[in-house]
Amino acid sequence: MQNKKERKINMDAHELNTWLILGTLFLLCLVGLGIGIYDTMKQKKEKSLSA
Repeated sequence: MQNKKERKINMDAHELNTWLILGTLFLLCLVGLGIGIYDTMKQKKEKSLSA
């Protein structure tokens, strides 16, 4: 009985790590997109100012 409980805890920890990794990747993608959009907007502004 105790062995089963330990295994369940291990499974939960593994799932938690998986979700943590997925969440981190998702956040990194969002940050990357945000920076990319910000950069293109900044470049467009600079081009319109110099034109």
